[in-house]
Amino acid sequence: MISFFRSKELYKEPTTLKGPEDAVTALAFSVHGKFLAAVGPGGVNVWNMSTHQSVAFSSLPVENFRTSSATSATRATQLPEKGKFPALAWLYFAQRSRHILLLGTLDGQLQIWDYIDERMVSNLEPTASVSVEKLQVLSLDVYPREVALGSHAQIVASYTSRSVLVGTLRADGDFKQRYFTTLEAGFIPKTVRFDKNGNLLIFSMYGGIVTLLDVQTGYTLWRKSDAPDFMATVTLDEDCKDFIACTTQGFELWDLNRMVLLKEFEQAPISLSLPKHACFSEWKTKVIGGTDRACAEVYDIKSGRFEQRLKYPNGGMVQAVAAYPMQDHFLVAVAGANGNRASDVILWYKNLQVGDPRTIHETGSSDKYHTIRIKKRYIRSMTCILCGIWIVLIQTFVIMQFSDVGKEIPVSQ
Repeated sequence: MISFFRSKELYKEPTTLKGPEDAVTALAFSVHGKFLAAVGPGGVNVWNMSTHQSVAFSSLPVENFRTSSATSATRATQLPEKGKFPALAWLYFAQRSRHILLLGTLDGQLQIWDYIDERMVSNLEPTASVSVEKLQVLSLDVYPREVALGSHAQIVASYTSRSVLVGTLRADGDFKQRYFTTLEAGFIPKTVRFDKNGNLLIFSMYGGIVTLLDVQTGYTLWRKSDAPDFMATVTLDEDCKDFIACTTQGFELWDLNRMVLLKEFEQAPISLSLPKHACFSEWKTKVIGGTDRACAEVYDIKSGRFEQRLKYPNGGMVQAVAAYPMQDHFLVAVAGANGNRASDVILWYKNLQVGDPRTIHETGSSDKYHTIRIKKRYIRSMTCILCGIWIVLIQTFVIMQFSDVGKEIPVSQ
């Protein structure tokens, strides 16, 4: 009955973004979907989503940005096109209308780049003031993604040394370290994410451990040890209720609060046990994940069933995927992870459907989208009621047409 309301349209391939000459291991859309960034062992590439043109990097100093470290303010930052970057995150300062790109390196450095005059300009290196061993950055996150007037962003980075760095960044570029803590032995903070209250969720790569830390003090608020034993990547939903983990069995959907498995998606057996990313799409009704079979795959989140294959023309493994809800369509980015060869980024899109039982409104001051959902049981009930009324009307019409009831019978005199 309700199939009328569902979008049967598949994702279509609109364009190819060229630039990466090596594997792409992570993708991220900026706030409002204005930019897309790709990182990996071959460096960093950024594209403007309005023009699909590449955005250049520049090491020229920025007068309006400063750092608490005098050495990093004068030291030139190496252009990231050929560096090795495993982690990235975007944030947006509404006060200055500035998009900021944060990059984490293999040697433990954080770089912050500002979009100014059609180029990415180096701002500061906050880790220059932090005395830590040169170890790889595993994960980055910011909170909030869109920073209101007069406020600041919180930044978290995790390292292979079992360490977590927490700091703040203001619109004028002032970075301050809040604390630097080391986790328990065996806890590898593969993924760090801010929850909806601004506290820190840390997912261990091994051992099935998830920890929530107070962002102000670093104290443990709770610790759970019944998550998947292996979590190569983790994607948290906007409400911080569910997460997708890349496990040894593939992608799995978990309830964060109860820490129970909700869904195993319909996937082919894994050939390469390398980290692959997944993301929520279409108002959390779909999941899109990378594969080792030259494609990304779309799954229905309720049934777990496979729905569509997003082919990658260059073949090999697809490790990085990202999705974003534009004003009139859903956009998905897919990139290859083949070493020492071109790894183009392929953009796929699906138009919003007029018959879709949701209404979407962009808030204008936020990266969030509000949706109005009509639950299936309401649709079924309304359909049954309408069908019942229609049947009664038909029966009444038939009776009135073919019955003698109500007609006056003449009496013979």
